[in-house]
Amino acid sequence: GEPTNVFNLKPKNEVQIFPNPTNGTVKISLTNLPQGMPQVSVYDVFGKNVWPAISSDIESFEIQLSGYPDGIYFIRIEIDNEIITKRVVLK
Repeated sequence: GEPTNVFNLKPKNEVQIFPNPTNGTVKISLTNLPQGMPQVSVYDVFGKNVWPAISSDIESFEIQLSGYPDGIYFIRIEIDNEIITKRVVLK
């Protein structure tokens, strides 16, 4: 095959969720995402939206899950027609 020109590689989109597991406060760090405003929402294991979609142009922010039942939640980030889903455990 032909060699890959490293200058044409797009940086990998990174979404970090911490701490995981969490006791309520979840920090979300977004790096190397495409230009635009990400839509962030949270779903439970049944697919119910438990956190309304928020838009943020900052690279890191917090969401509060305390008050929700313990279990597995999915944080969905949608930006520029790309969807990134991360799993978080609430204890």
